[in-house]
Amino acid sequence: MHSWIFSPKYIDNDCFKVITGDVPVVQELLKIPFDHIFFTGSSNVGRIIASAAAKHLTPTTLELEINMGKVKLQLIDTIKTVYKEFYSEDVDNKNIGRIINKRHFERLDKILVTMPEEKCIMKGPHDASENLMGLHIYSDVDETDSVMQEEIFGPILPILTVQGEEEAKTSSGSVCINDALVHLSVESLPFGGVGESGYGAYHGKYSFECFFNTRNPF
Repeated sequence: MHSWIFSPKYIDNDCFKVITGDVPVVQELLKIPFDHIFFTGSSNVGRIIASAAAKHLTPTTLELEINMGKVKLQLIDTIKTVYKEFYSEDVDNKNIGRIINKRHFERLDKILVTMPEEKCIMKGPHDASENLMGLHIYSDVDETDSVMQEEIFGPILPILTVQGEEEAKTSSGSVCINDALVHLSVESLPFGGVGESGYGAYHGKYSFECFFNTRNPF
């Protein structure tokens, strides 16, 4: 898609270039002393990017994929009731969105298969032939479970149990209460991570601060 948008038909390729490829291509690109590298992806690859950039003292902005924190509340029974009321468990229900393609369905299905059965407290409809996957909720999840190893991008909800307020305290670049992702639409707010979710921020004026260096003439 990006290669189409940034084609010479629309944008001067002397300013913008799109290079597609797998790991060997990326490894060659990282040998170039860029002025700045902005990366969106996994924490593991983010470490590789940062390490390669450090050889040239190239500044980086890393937007890394991790799971959002969840605090266990006594709402599971309500979720089950409301979910069944709106969607039912019928695999033919067209109100349940399908997973976008087979590759992503299989990625999510692998998480379901590898999660301990006793931790699943709710199973939605499931039909591989239709790429259909309803809501699945897992309780008492710990950091070693497969559902916690990558950003999910699917209808799988892991619930982490905490013993008190101190244990529930987290560090993050953003917090969205009683909603999800709406903070992304606010251009006046910086968007970025902390620690495992990356570093650096952008959006609105913060994008200028991200990609520009300050020079002080005197």
